[in-house]
Amino acid sequence: MSSEGPAPSGGAANQHQFHIMDYAVFGLTICISLGIGIFYAVMGTRKNTTTDYLVGGRAMNFLPTAISLLVSFESSIMMLGLPAETYVYGLQFAWFTAGMFCSQLLAVSVIVPMFHPLRITSAYEVTRTSIYNYRAVA
Repeated sequence: MSSEGPAPSGGAANQHQFHIMDYAVFGLTICISLGIGIFYAVMGTRKNTTTDYLVGGRAMNFLPTAISLLVSFESSIMMLGLPAETYVYGLQFAWFTAGMFCSQLLAVSVIVPMFHPLRITSAYEVTRTSIYNYRAVA
């Protein structure tokens, strides 16, 4: 006779289903995102140029810029897969994190100061700058 106790009702297939609160949170998130988009589509007509749209007129404060960079580098798939990756590969992920940290420091101290004075909005604009043509950066 088994001493493991009774089997869960509904089986394993019933364990991973949305409940009413899950639908409520999901719906609220979608409604908030839609609301923000509709608000700025109707009220935000002052952003007419590409530069204003892409870089906020180059007048954004530190916090929105930092949050934008953070969400650009870290996707939700990465956040969901991070615990499993660490469990499966162990310290290999720690080395990956150290390498990413060093590359970010290199980007902040070398790459950004080189490209920021050029006032470009995308990597494709580099072909129109003096860097692409091997001239000195003024």
